[in-house]
Amino acid sequence: MRARGDLEVLSEPFSVPYYLSDTPVSDRFAGSGSEASLEEWSKVAREIEEAAQRGPVFVKDMAYHVAPCLGHELVRGYRNTFIVRHPGRSLRSLKRLFPDFTPEEAGFEQQHRLMRLVAEACPGDLVVIDGDHLRRAPAAVIEDYCRRVGLPSVPGSLNWEPGLVRDWQPWEEWHGEVAASSGIRAPADEREPEAPEGVDRALYTSCLDHYERMLALGEVGRPTA
Repeated sequence: MRARGDLEVLSEPFSVPYYLSDTPVSDRFAGSGSEASLEEWSKVAREIEEAAQRGPVFVKDMAYHVAPCLGHELVRGYRNTFIVRHPGRSLRSLKRLFPDFTPEEAGFEQQHRLMRLVAEACPGDLVVIDGDHLRRAPAAVIEDYCRRVGLPSVPGSLNWEPGLVRDWQPWEEWHGEVAASSGIRAPADEREPEAPEGVDRALYTSCLDHYERMLALGEVGRPTA
């Protein structure tokens, strides 16, 4: 989306009130942890609205970052789209970077809850993409996605110059692979993902259930071969 050149792209702005504000929800980085005030999220939302006054904006974020402020008012302000990954893949990388990750940081229940809220508040506005399908057939999936959300297709956006983008820097360790990339690559391992070693089996099963139910809500761009 950044490589298109016609969108202002914001990467995880709601991570600030969740992790890095003066009153964070999580104590992973910023101290004791507490219930961050809704004003923290409202400030981020206002900044996004201000950016939208300048032109079209694409915001990428985690569902659990906004879980404390979910409501119809929030989701109605956006054209909501979701990318989901099989927990056998996503929890493996999460475990590597956050060995003590919480069920909330796993994110599947929160993403499913946000998705259901969008379906309720914005009927017909739900777009869901499976990450593996995107990686296997990027041109087809992106073309279908753009059609669904009303954006012109920009074929050249499927390739870009490698490098670490400025707003990835606070989370640099999470962006090493994409910073070194120049396009979307197919998964190296095509085997059916399994529960990652060291991840609680009950949590994995719950995440897998949420993942499958999210795909059933309205996946787009699924390749036929």
